[in-house]
Parts: sequence; structure tokens; C-alpha cells
Amino acid sequence: MKSYDIFRRDASGPVWLEARLYVENARARIQELAAHDPGKCFFVFDAQNSSVIFELTIGKNAEHRTHPQDASSGDTAGEHAI
Repeated sequence: MKSYDIFRRDASGPVWLEARLYVENARARIQELAAHDPGKCFFVFDAQNSSVIFELTIGKNAEHRTHPQDASSGDTAGEHAI
């Protein structure tokens, strides 16, 4: 099974947090993490394709981003394709 890595962006660089087996679970998890830690940036990385498939920041003056590779699964409220 394919897994997706979840990271938080820090000033010193990306910090690995956990992995999820399904892309939907990874997406839901970064939404939870971002909601509980406003202003922090979280992203899901697909190691097989060596790419960030979506990224999310929630907070004052923060933007919400979904990478184009994720367009097939559809955007959810508060996320915008970049």
C-alpha cells in the first residue's frame, strides 16, 4: 500500500510528523493539525512521486493551498488550487 508522509514546515526546515495510508486520511489529518496549531504550515508528501501533493496553513493572514497534483480528488472548503 502507498503511504503519504505528513510534515510541518519550521524555520529550520520540514519536520516529519507521521504517515497515513490513504491520501484522504493524510489530507484530513493535516486539516486537524492546522486547525489546532494556527499559523503553522503542514504538507503531505508523496515519496513515490517525490512531490508535495497538498499544503495547508490556517490562521490570521494565512493562505490555504492545494497543489495541482491533487486536483483529481477535488478541493474542499477553504483550500484553493495553486
